[in-house]
Amino acid sequence: MIWSVTAVVFCLLHTQITAWHISSGGKATTTCAFGVCQYHGVCVDVRTKVWETQSPADTPPMLNNRNSTVIEEEMYHTCNMNFRPVLKFDRPKDYIQVPGPTYFVCCWIYHFGHILINMLLPAFHALGKFGLSDELPEMKYLLDFRFDKDTPDAVIRWFDLATASHEQVLTLQDLIQRALAENKTHVCFERFVVGMMYDSLLHYDYHHGSVISHNLETIRNEFSRLYPRSNTRQNGCRLLILDRAENRFIVDVGRLLRLSAKTIRGNWSMVVEMFEHIPLSHQYKIIAETDILITVSGTGSHWALFLPEGAVSIVIKSHNRNVNDGICGHANHVKCFSVNSRRIEGDTAHEDLRDKGWIKKKDWPVVLNYAEMKNALLGARQHLQSDCLAIDPVSED
Repeated sequence: MIWSVTAVVFCLLHTQITAWHISSGGKATTTCAFGVCQYHGVCVDVRTKVWETQSPADTPPMLNNRNSTVIEEEMYHTCNMNFRPVLKFDRPKDYIQVPGPTYFVCCWIYHFGHILINMLLPAFHALGKFGLSDELPEMKYLLDFRFDKDTPDAVIRWFDLATASHEQVLTLQDLIQRALAENKTHVCFERFVVGMMYDSLLHYDYHHGSVISHNLETIRNEFSRLYPRSNTRQNGCRLLILDRAENRFIVDVGRLLRLSAKTIRGNWSMVVEMFEHIPLSHQYKIIAETDILITVSGTGSHWALFLPEGAVSIVIKSHNRNVNDGICGHANHVKCFSVNSRRIEGDTAHEDLRDKGWIKKKDWPVVLNYAEMKNALLGARQHLQSDCLAIDPVSED
């Protein structure tokens, strides 16, 4: 994946244009609002990796989106800083140029769900709040990987999905290598956007912040533009049970499927999917055409952010975590229900499954509370009555 991105960067940067946008005052301009800054003309020295600009911001923007920057764990601390390019009055002489608008993404974590919640979603919110929504089709994203990870493939795949174009996803490491190979001293950006708002983070015990519904508007609108949703309700509605191949999977998913079929009824398709080996664009299209999403609390539960208006998310709690707590109080396009579960580790009733190799020692498979699940399904049925159940319903007998 990295090599394909590098190839694109070589093509994209073949043409050089003027590095600095000069204002009437004789210097490159910088504008800031809502904690986001747009620099007209900013460069990075490929030898020292020091950022340079002719017009520093009065209040340097933050590289992360947390209210608190005191978390020092290795996984989190690398982007706990402001963007502070040094002042340079003269533009560099030997450089390669990235044309158009580029948004800077400091990559501090490679866990799949957190890429969405802590990098992609805040990036789109910042761009929308700053007034650059109309430029999203041309926006490039510069990824600066600040963790010890050889193949940060998940980060690139999320931003590939958000642009539907490899050409708009760049990495700082590849650009620096490109410049060094051409004996250039700098990589320069025509328009460089930096900063994440402090109010754009879902709340978890180990991340501090909040999200409100307008945070989601920019990214939902852009995804809808890139991947138009078909009118699936002409053929009925869909219930999706999103299971896992390993860890936190549902022990008896067949029982859950049967319960869903008996409780919901009507003109529905009911399917079980595992997303581990499905391309992200296909995952998104499945979610965008889903009316009831059932997940065990975790990465898959975050897909509720992209459910269609009026859909339902049912989250099965797992080891005292419930993604609904962070999403559903703010994502007002979706109705949420939560169901308790228990882990079967050490449960003698399931030792035979471990003996057969169906459950690994490291796995945390869950047995859900079926009485609570039935109540959640009944609630979902009532919520969706007018949209789904009125389409050629089967007999209630």
